[in-house]
Amino acid sequence: LEGQWFFHRDPAAIPREKWRWKLLIRTPNFIRPADLENAAATLRKKGKPPEVSEVRLETINEGQCVQMLHVGPYDQESETIERMRSLAERHGLRFSGPHHEIYLSDPRRVSPERLKTILRQPVQTS
Repeated sequence: LEGQWFFHRDPAAIPREKWRWKLLIRTPNFIRPADLENAAATLRKKGKPPEVSEVRLETINEGQCVQMLHVGPYDQESETIERMRSLAERHGLRFSGPHHEIYLSDPRRVSPERLKTILRQPVQTS
């Protein structure tokens, strides 16, 4: 599972209920829009909510990124993100585009201090 987080400023300054995000699941290249439409129709027939029709296929091209493995609770990611920001700035880069997280651990099965998450941030020249 992956997520993209959209912030126009420091996320710590924004209440969590106002955060904008999108969940992502990688799909093989052979999956087509018609396959997705058929799957949504099948799910609706089985009583799933109409929101299943909101799922869509997207191609994401993030370009150059700074990336780091974060080990620990999600609420301590800001320390890792600041290390990433510092590295980017030392190389004449600045964050641009949505923050991207790739969840390697299942929080239902792994204690918070052992969670592993790849943090990825698109960058561009300052």
